[in-house]
Amino acid sequence: MRNYFTFLLCVVLVFTSAIITPEKASAQAYRGIIINQFKFYYNKVERGTTVNGSFTVTHDFEDENKQTTLHVKAMNFTSDGRTGVPVFIKNSDVDIKSNLAEWTSFEREKIELTRHGQVETINFQISVPTEANPGGKQMAILLTEQPRPEDLDIQDEITQFSLNKELGPLVFLTVDGELTEELDLQELFTTNIDNKKTILFSVLPVNINAIIKNKGNTHSSPNGIFYVYQGDNFQDYLYKAELNTENGSILPETTRLFSTTWEDGFITKIKEKQTDGTEKTFLKLNWDKLSHFRIGKYKIKLLYSKDGTQQFTTGEANASFWVIPWQILIILLVTIIIVSFMVYRKMKGKKKENNLK
Repeated sequence: MRNYFTFLLCVVLVFTSAIITPEKASAQAYRGIIINQFKFYYNKVERGTTVNGSFTVTHDFEDENKQTTLHVKAMNFTSDGRTGVPVFIKNSDVDIKSNLAEWTSFEREKIELTRHGQVETINFQISVPTEANPGGKQMAILLTEQPRPEDLDIQDEITQFSLNKELGPLVFLTVDGELTEELDLQELFTTNIDNKKTILFSVLPVNINAIIKNKGNTHSSPNGIFYVYQGDNFQDYLYKAELNTENGSILPETTRLFSTTWEDGFITKIKEKQTDGTEKTFLKLNWDKLSHFRIGKYKIKLLYSKDGTQQFTTGEANASFWVIPWQILIILLVTIIIVSFMVYRKMKGKKKENNLK
């Protein structure tokens, strides 16, 4: 009986292996302007005081003779409420009591880069007014080749800003005073390879997502651990991942999505980009993970903390999902029916032959 089942499983695996696709190498990133520091943090700055900062800009264009003028400008921003991507705000729309960009001055507001390897330093000073509101403020220092009008719509550059560090560093400053820290985990859920919300999967990967809101008035960089397990003890986990691997901040009164992907399975789905620009989904057999055949109910536990420690005292959340490889089960069922019918026909033929004798 065991040999019979092994034979059926091998038939299924050979059939599905026909849709395995090779992985492709990623392209190398291109550098143009190098900035030596991408984030500045100033904690509990007293009203009526000043703080200083500086960073360097290096000419590293592919065209070594390229000459450019970079204009320096500070702009306030908030979060998109999902991924943490900055959404810029006109400085004129922000109250002076919370307007970090207007508190900031630069030693020079433009720099000339004329040769490869040239390094220039940008110094800035932040003067916190005596009437400043307590809590977290944030701004971006933008470096652009053209002066940026105050009323320019720059929302199309948000993605570029988050992915391309050439545009300048971020500054996070907390004004001392009545500070509150409070995180609220609003939802823990799973999505599939197409980022559609679901609790039912045929195979891995499973995207695990947590939406956390910062109800306080300070910047918060939560820490935590996702666990995936079966049974009652999450310590016997099958998968473990950090909540905030990039040490991202949740801005005051905004939400942020934190995600991880569990793809440690024998059979997984992958997406392959086609020559026409479309994406196609394939099943992939990971023969080095033959023992990781995933099926059944799985549980998720998230432990997290607002202070970045490993104590995870702030809270926890739980969720669950199912993995039912119905494609494989259907193929297996059809195979069983066909093989059983063939065995039946053969046994019936032998019985008829014996009766004739």
